[in-house]
Amino acid sequence: MGSNPKMSQRISEILNSGQFYCLMGAPLDSGNLGVSALALSVIESIAKRHPNWVPVLLDYSRGEFLSSTRLSNGEELELVHIGTSVSRRFWRTDNLNFIRLAQRIGFPHDALKAFRNSQSVLDISGGDSFTDLYGPKRFEDMTVRKQLALQEGGKLILLPQTYGPYSTDETFRVASELVQNSTASWARDARSFETLNKMMDGKEAEGQARLGVDVAFGLPLLPPDEAVQSQVNAWSNDSLTTVGINVSGLIYNGGEDAQAQYDLKGNYRELVDKLVRKFLADESVRVVLVPHVIPPNNPVESDLTACEAVRKAVPQELQSRLEVIPALSDPRCAKWVISHCDWFCGTRMHSTIASLSTQVPTGALAYSLKTKGVFETCDCGDCVIELRDDPVETCVQGMWDCFQRREEIRETLASSIPRIAEQVEEQADSIVRAMEGITHSELVEQV
Repeated sequence: MGSNPKMSQRISEILNSGQFYCLMGAPLDSGNLGVSALALSVIESIAKRHPNWVPVLLDYSRGEFLSSTRLSNGEELELVHIGTSVSRRFWRTDNLNFIRLAQRIGFPHDALKAFRNSQSVLDISGGDSFTDLYGPKRFEDMTVRKQLALQEGGKLILLPQTYGPYSTDETFRVASELVQNSTASWARDARSFETLNKMMDGKEAEGQARLGVDVAFGLPLLPPDEAVQSQVNAWSNDSLTTVGINVSGLIYNGGEDAQAQYDLKGNYRELVDKLVRKFLADESVRVVLVPHVIPPNNPVESDLTACEAVRKAVPQELQSRLEVIPALSDPRCAKWVISHCDWFCGTRMHSTIASLSTQVPTGALAYSLKTKGVFETCDCGDCVIELRDDPVETCVQGMWDCFQRREEIRETLASSIPRIAEQVEEQADSIVRAMEGITHSELVEQV
């Protein structure tokens, strides 16, 4: 436990109170605003329904500590962080191997206590990491906390996420056992719901496997600092059309290695540079580059690094209509900025959820199937260009055509997003009812 006696006492009080829930798979400090959006969407939705429940984040922190977050209603909410990381330093109390050993020998540990005493153990696996796609170590990282929670008698609830793919029978079996032993599991799109049902293998209780929607559709907006607000508010002072573009640093900075790793048809850097220049060739357009992943000490994966590289590649005479949004630490602030665009194009999926959910006409340059599923939920599946299938010129033209159709897309979103917003609220109610211990059949009856 932390070295501060008052902090340690407060954490102990919370873990003994029963008025808390565990949240796993969505750290707030990764620099990935998409992952942070998942965490804050869950925290905000539960705080609306149970303002006294404290979130206990089992994340990659060092040790244990308290923090707080400002909710969109202006109130401060206390948070508990308990480190549960995988590393070679097995002797550290925040190491998952140490925690597993503590469980075996009956040694007290606050992570295990949190699993036992919590209202529920919520897990979202980073949205798309409950898979063996990223290697065996990552798969173990995604599964071991779930296993520990169940072994401690915790009520495991798998929040809306992607399930799979699984490349071996063994990883499919391990993942399926966790799903089958959960209190409830939500898939965030129809494609993933099919996988979830296969994993259940007919063994689910009534209402245990549910089709849902990405929780980030319910993320509130929060104005950023005054400097960024002033930058955005200035857009209304002229007649320019504001085109927002999210550039993935992972692919842009990764060059040919990233192109090969993700099996992209064309060169992403060339694509982005051509797309930006095509928009800037229209003198009625302003281009705003919006970073959404800025991992600490990792410039290669940083969207901000990529945005600055894009800006440097633009001719000086066009620079006056090109802006870069500075690094934002809160996804609610990024969503506020994106909501002020007239049209948006993103590669990071959660940057596009921020635009879609605020009814900004949106296109996507996608390199995984999960993006297509999200856009299909919004009746905008034809606004997704697959980087694995289409060459550079086709991608550029596809986004330009999407931009030209922006008013049509706006009308589509005006119809679909209110429906999704209602679904988000109903889903949050169902999740909280599951946390409160209502049975599966009762859960179904109340939906």
